[in-house]
Amino acid sequence: MASASLVRGFLLSPSRDDVFGKYLKPWEKTDVILTAIKAMTDTSISDKEGASSMLDEAMKDPDSWLVDVPKIMSGIHENLEHICMAPARHSIDSLLLLLTNRCPREVVISLLKYSRLADSAALAMWKVMFSLLQPLEKVLRELHREYRKQRTHTLFGTVTEGSSILCLAIIATSNIPSERFAATICFWGYLRYESLEVISLVLQGLITLSQRPEMARRTKVLLEDIVKTLQYASEDIQMKALLVFRNLLGHMTREEASPITLKLAEKLLPLFSNESSQLRESSIRLFRDVMQMVVWRHKRQMRKNVQRGLLPLLFHMSDQTQSVAKASREALLSAAEFLEQKQLKYLTQTEQAWRIGECLLVQDRNGVEEYLCQSLLYLKDAQATVREEAIRFTGLAVRHLRDQSAERLRKVCDALKPLQEDIEPSICSLAAQTMLIVGSPRKRPASGRTRALCCWPCKARERAPAAPLDHKNPEGRRTEALGNLPPPETARGRKRHPRYAKLASLLSVPAFRGGNLLRALGWRSLAPSPQERRLRALPTCANPCENASYAGDQTQLRHGTHVACPEAQQPPAQAQGPYRPFQPCPLSPFPPYIPF
Repeated sequence: MASASLVRGFLLSPSRDDVFGKYLKPWEKTDVILTAIKAMTDTSISDKEGASSMLDEAMKDPDSWLVDVPKIMSGIHENLEHICMAPARHSIDSLLLLLTNRCPREVVISLLKYSRLADSAALAMWKVMFSLLQPLEKVLRELHREYRKQRTHTLFGTVTEGSSILCLAIIATSNIPSERFAATICFWGYLRYESLEVISLVLQGLITLSQRPEMARRTKVLLEDIVKTLQYASEDIQMKALLVFRNLLGHMTREEASPITLKLAEKLLPLFSNESSQLRESSIRLFRDVMQMVVWRHKRQMRKNVQRGLLPLLFHMSDQTQSVAKASREALLSAAEFLEQKQLKYLTQTEQAWRIGECLLVQDRNGVEEYLCQSLLYLKDAQATVREEAIRFTGLAVRHLRDQSAERLRKVCDALKPLQEDIEPSICSLAAQTMLIVGSPRKRPASGRTRALCCWPCKARERAPAAPLDHKNPEGRRTEALGNLPPPETARGRKRHPRYAKLASLLSVPAFRGGNLLRALGWRSLAPSPQERRLRALPTCANPCENASYAGDQTQLRHGTHVACPEAQQPPAQAQGPYRPFQPCPLSPFPPYIPF
């Protein structure tokens, strides 16, 4: 066998082309190739450069040099793991791809001899062949031919190992319709038993195949199985899966892609906080594309996933990687358009990140608790800028939190406490200030409903008295009571009702004045009811504003009774002044007597 020094001598010879072509026999040329491959593992840089040049010269005349394919494949397999330099590895990869394009059958049969895919060198050789479309199609065709010849799934050594590669070869090269293939063969059933290396190899093959539109349409039936690969804690597998989705969705219509986008959007959310900036950016950009692929009948289901992604996108607008921050801003803008939130869209366009958090809490008060849980998780993020944004939002969310119990606030303070020892001084100071604000006692204001249940009788009695009524003329009493109604611009709760305008127009007609109008409209009598009589006998609040938080029993109110405020004053023995019709508070549980 020729030595490495002989190879270098041939390369330095000015007439090396004549020497190689005239004086070396085919088996000697094969030995020269093997010697060059072996020299690439040497520690000497000059030997590696000479060996790479030797292979480059040999690949210029493959018919003369690349004759014994099995022997060359064996030499590559034996030395591949020991070749570390990038130029040398590039020369080996080029040689392997050239052999695959010229002699795919001999290459596949040679690799199948190494049996198990657990062999790292053989697996690396498969990955090189799966990286380009033309060699991959030839390899899959040969694998399918071998499978049909042997009728067994043990081409790679065991029944389960490599079965997913055979499935890929079948769907890519056979004439079986993809829908029929998906119905008869469970691709995930084979893929889940494979090693991480084999799954990565299969995904690499799908990336290459999906570059061609017709292949992308055939492999789209595997989308649901590919979604499940995102559960693996491997950045390589997750990144390749995202590339597959991007290629496949680009060749699909919205109707075809909409069903799978719902599952995909849910799986993408955890990837936003991945340590790899490349994976974060790819997942965020794919999330934006997914929102735009949903058809109208799936939008309601997609809204939940979009709303869950708002806060992570807001935090990553402060990402230290500028490309991730830009992708987050664009995705948040698309989310605002999807949710039809104009204020959020404006704040995102103007990059007012400090106001976006307040906007999210105000527009979704029922989701404050979920937002708070998300922000507490981001307190442990690896990036200081993201942790700082999470602290600010946590303090803001506590102000909008319904559960202001001491136990709930204590849990928030416990989550903030480790940040007081953060390596960033600004974060330590911000965490201490936020804990001080969260831990300080605050009096929660009474809700509007509670205030209405307590003080609406007091408010009703504070209104101006009506004009005296003639008890001898019931019809006139009705007209007088109707005439005392406030005008439309001051009537609380009635100015927007269209019936008020109709009433004003009818009052201008003489025929409908007095009781005739009331009878025409079918209104009930405005005579005092038992509820009103009891109401006039109720005590009035000395200080209704201070007692606004006292809650009466709504059930008792519906039955005509009232729980008085604690500081109520007893009424006089008899009601003062003539009777005036009661006009209830707009927030009262009673309907108005005049049904506008």
